[in-house]
Amino acid sequence: MVVNMVNVVNKRYAQEHPEANGRLLIEGIGMQEHDTINTSLVNVENAIKAYIATGCKVSISELDVGVPGYQKGQKLALADEIKQGVYYANLFNILKKYSSGIDRVTFWGLNDNNWRPDELCLLFDTSNRTKLAYYAVANPDGFLQKYGN
Repeated sequence: MVVNMVNVVNKRYAQEHPEANGRLLIEGIGMQEHDTINTSLVNVENAIKAYIATGCKVSISELDVGVPGYQKGQKLALADEIKQGVYYANLFNILKKYSSGIDRVTFWGLNDNNWRPDELCLLFDTSNRTKLAYYAVANPDGFLQKYGN
């Protein structure tokens, strides 16, 4: 739907404004990435590919990866912290793969004391201590080597 709209608008703009010399009217598409560890990375990658194919740059905004089933103030169980890290590592490998078409990646906050406190979705806990997700983002391949895929 978004891809079709962007293509139609940009095609029409090019026809009506030849003086634009190939410049697009819509040059960027944003993806709010409020994911969970159950979000399909195949779908995320397919969306990124489709958006880049329009000629637009992609901006990933509001990135967080929740782990459902927790209460505010709880600590992630190690198994869930690893799952979250694996998701982040796989996601960042996708982002690296398409980095030439991605302008930026912005996280939705600093720590787990945020708008999704029941899903513990960021790189630092509520005391600002690093979680495994931090290391997954910093070195996705190393993280996956250590903790699996």
